Amino acid sequence: MTEPHFDTNAEFDRQLQTLLEKGYPALAGVREETFIEQVAGLRATALTRSAPLAAPPRRACRSC
Repeated sequence: MTEPHFDTNAEFDRQLQTLLEKGYPALAGVREETFIEQVAGLRATALTRSAPLAAPPRRACRSC
């Protein structure tokens, strides 16, 4: 059985959306657009470093 593909772009977007929803730009004292621009550079690093990784195991529930 092959391991599932891990979509790093989708995970990055999901985590960025969570940070935005939790008000991180305001906590950092910047506009939302500025915050997005500042973390955008991390995407390439995340893609490069996650390339050899398998998808994490799925949990029964997301809040567990």
